[in-house]
Amino acid sequence: MLGLTLQTVLTLTLTSSSGTSLTSLPIQLPTVAMVIVFAVFYIAMLLLNAYPRAANTLDKLATVVAMMGFFLMSIILLPSHFKWIGWLAFALCSLASIASFVE
Repeated sequence: MLGLTLQTVLTLTLTSSSGTSLTSLPIQLPTVAMVIVFAVFYIAMLLLNAYPRAANTLDKLATVVAMMGFFLMSIILLPSHFKWIGWLAFALCSLASIASFVE
């Protein structure tokens, strides 16, 4: 997961530095989410040996935020008549993520 978020952050950074306008809020939200996910995954890796329970919780939290960022990016790119499919998939994955925290 860490590698995927790093690729996403680098791609978004290169896109924004190439002159493409990414000033709209729907584009900035997934970008910020991916930056946060990368940082949290990295922190969880560093804490794994010293604080395994905290690292596990951070890993789950980062997975949820990554899922949110992925669906936000995907829904932005979908045609308007297919957006409901993206929101439905987002809702189902959100329920599964919540269930993983309840254990």
